[in-house]
Amino acid sequence: MDINCCFSVSSEGNSVGDSMLGDPSKPAVVVVVVVVVVVVVVVVVVVVVEVVVVVVVVVVVVVVVVVVLVVVGVVGVEVLVVV
Repeated sequence: MDINCCFSVSSEGNSVGDSMLGDPSKPAVVVVVVVVVVVVVVVVVVVVVEVVVVVVVVVVVVVVVVVVLVVVGVVGVEVLVVV
């Protein structure tokens, strides 16, 4: 595999690699952009996982409460059938 397939050595700054990564003379900007993208992706994933965990916990708690109430006899079986 030719590693130089996408990057030309021209100094005009309009090669394919330059258009994908921006100006290669500014590696700090590329690093900052990559870090920001990674942080945003991690935050989004963490928020989604937390929402899913909260929903699962709420569903489990509701199911456990309904089962306990039915076993104790406070709620009739008719309510469970309606739900």
